[in-house]
Amino acid sequence: MMSSSVLRPFVVCSILATAGAAQGKAQRAQAPSPEPVFKEIVSYDRRGGEQEIFGFKRSAAMDRLLSEDLVLSWTRAASTKGNFFDADVFTGRQSVTAPSRYEAVRTIRNDGRRAVVEAIVKATVDGMPVEQRQHYTFVMEGGGWKLDEINYEAGSKHGSLLHAHLRTWLGGFVGDHLKTAPSARQPGGDDVAAIAKRGVARANGVYAESGMAGLKENQAACGKTSSGAGSRSQVSDCLAFTWAALRLDALGSAKFGFPPLLRAREIVEPLENDYLRLGGRYQDAYEISQIVGRSDGR
Repeated sequence: MMSSSVLRPFVVCSILATAGAAQGKAQRAQAPSPEPVFKEIVSYDRRGGEQEIFGFKRSAAMDRLLSEDLVLSWTRAASTKGNFFDADVFTGRQSVTAPSRYEAVRTIRNDGRRAVVEAIVKATVDGMPVEQRQHYTFVMEGGGWKLDEINYEAGSKHGSLLHAHLRTWLGGFVGDHLKTAPSARQPGGDDVAAIAKRGVARANGVYAESGMAGLKENQAACGKTSSGAGSRSQVSDCLAFTWAALRLDALGSAKFGFPPLLRAREIVEPLENDYLRLGGRYQDAYEISQIVGRSDGR
């Protein structure tokens, strides 16, 4: 027979586990529905509406209704050359000739952090009716639901995913196009080769005068610039400097056998994001990194 001293902690643990499970269920039950946000998003499925929420530049509707990750993927892809999404965003189909209808809308998953809304989408393609089941994945950000993914072929073996398509496009663009692309110019007339050259010169000068401590100090200053307070020229110069500092750190690490000392990679993405928000192009930001990487140190 189990003694009372052994039984007591067992009972307490069971009670805590049961209470925890009940609390989790209660939280899921209390999670707000993403369906109002879904309905607002599809309200843009009208003449001219798509450009308001899925335009070439960041918009108030985009920030309010789309996840930060989807916004960045979309605006990065939109800033490249080429037709990055050759279809109607709401249906994933080409030749859509009228706004679609969204029926049988229901939430099929919701844990308070991620939720999936299902809808039967009735589209008109080349004047003919087409019906498909779509899933919309939402994530909780800033206290509200934001759209993060659309599966245009819900229930199929592989599906057709909006966000995944954008990532694939960016990877292919970087891999296939930019390796041979000529240096792109900014609207202000300053080309990326000049930006990269300034970044390399600055990093080399700081390193020669103050060593790794100087690079770290300047890296911290660039981190403050990435808060959004800087101009596009300041952000692009910081981006080039950051890549050049990383290159110096990597070269030193390889030569002397010690681990890299800088943690600047976490600054690169915020700088790139600010560069895009300020009107820069993703292809230019990427090309800066490539030119700096090919630099011989001069």
